[in-house]
Amino acid sequence: MADAARAGLTSIIVVAADSGAPLRACVASVLAQPDALELILVDNASRDGEVERLLAAHAADTRLRVLRNAANLGFGPACNRGAAMASGDVLVFLNPDCELRADTVYGLRAALDDDRRIGLLGLCVLDAQGHPARGNRRRDPSLRRVFMTLSGLARWERRHPGWAGVEMPAGASGRVEYLEAVSGACMVLPRAVFARLGGFDEGYFLHVEDLDLCRRVRDAGW
Repeated sequence: MADAARAGLTSIIVVAADSGAPLRACVASVLAQPDALELILVDNASRDGEVERLLAAHAADTRLRVLRNAANLGFGPACNRGAAMASGDVLVFLNPDCELRADTVYGLRAALDDDRRIGLLGLCVLDAQGHPARGNRRRDPSLRRVFMTLSGLARWERRHPGWAGVEMPAGASGRVEYLEAVSGACMVLPRAVFARLGGFDEGYFLHVEDLDLCRRVRDAGW
């Protein structure tokens, strides 16, 4: 499995929209991965100068490609345009304020190789203090679950399972588990799955497009 996980090209797609200094750390963490990859930075008409600074700092690195949009198209549409440029057999959609730990790309590819039923893979995103961030483990946003989340009643779901919200309690780390939805901060899909589904629904400008994609992946049988 190790050789298979190392083989192939991974396309990492990052959407920037005046993302500020965290974008630099994100790009540096991606380019530090030892695996074969390309980084496609989709710029949604940023004006903060960070994309220009990155291009100057990494001018010699041919793995970095930039696609500039004349306007802010939203997250899903920008991801779709980045994916259209991609050459890899695995696509990683990564938020511009996220940093990859060492060998993350290898671990993601190894998980996909280990179970070909996986059509979409997330990971445990940590906040600045090292705690699991919200959104890592989610359920489909039914009307009841959304109400339980917004009302605050979901905090007592361990005592009252019927009060469960969209967000699931933190789970055990270090293993693959099967969930209804994961965080859009880092979503990994085989390119063939993403293409078959037609990518993100561009009817969503920002938010919910990740939950929608998770649902469509499951509905398609993965």
